[in-house]
This record gives sequence, C-alpha cells and structure tokens, in this order.
Amino acid sequence: MIGGLIYFAAKIGGGLVSEYDALNRLSAFGISSQSMYAENGFYWESGTSDFSPYFTGEDVNGYEFVYLADDFNDDGLDEAEAFVLMAIPKDTGSGSTAYYTDEYCRSFQAVVDTGHMRDELLSFSASDVEWDYDPNATEPRIRAFESLQSYTSSG
Repeated sequence: MIGGLIYFAAKIGGGLVSEYDALNRLSAFGISSQSMYAENGFYWESGTSDFSPYFTGEDVNGYEFVYLADDFNDDGLDEAEAFVLMAIPKDTGSGSTAYYTDEYCRSFQAVVDTGHMRDELLSFSASDVEWDYDPNATEPRIRAFESLQSYTSSG
C-alpha cells in the first residue's frame, strides 16, 4: 500500500494536480448546471462562457474549457436541454488527457497525445456532438472519449 501512495504522490508532483483540478471543475460545473435547469428548465446556449450566478469557477492551469450545447442557434436565449463541457489539455504528450462532463454529470476521458488530436477537440462545434442520446448509454456523445467508469474498472 505504501508503494501505491508514493506512486500517487509522484504522479501528483508530475502534473496530475492540473488533471485533478480539471475534473473537480467539471464535477462542480455539472452540479451547478442542475440549479440552472431546476430554475429555468434549460441549460445555457452553446458557446456560453459566463455561467454566473450558477457557476464561477477558477481557471485551471494547463486546461482550456469548451462548452457545447444542443441549443446552437445563436439567438441569445438559453434553451439547451443537453450539454457537454470539455477540459482540453494545453500541452500534449504521453499521458495528456482531455475530459468532459454532460448534463447527467457523467465523466468521460480521451488521451490527447498529439497536437492534431488537441486541435480536433478544440475545433468541435455543437453540430459535431451526438445530441439524440440515451441517458442510460455508457458510450460518450463525443466518440473520441470513453467513460471514466469503464476506464477505472478495467484499468
């Protein structure tokens, strides 16, 4: 067990702190989004970056966040029924990981080991996401990602 703790500490010292912070921000956002939905019956329009007063998270070193939703008509009205919030690493390489959460507060991850993969994720638009989605499905809306639950149970 001590060996596991040392490994964990070494990984945190090696950059997992940013990943941990990114996952915490995604989790906090997912929970906060439920307040928005409970009060308004919808989530924010795609491309929104100001989620106040429901969520005012700090920037996370090493990650860019991209919010996409099924309301992408740019009319200024928040009428989304589904969303994804992606955390995409600014640096790529061995072990770099992107994450996203959705309106069901599920988390998914993707290895981002090349600049091309990072650029692809950053270029996604709301029309690239599979919005007609079964809430009980274990596959992600964005095919580049896999479920964290299945990842942790198999790894």
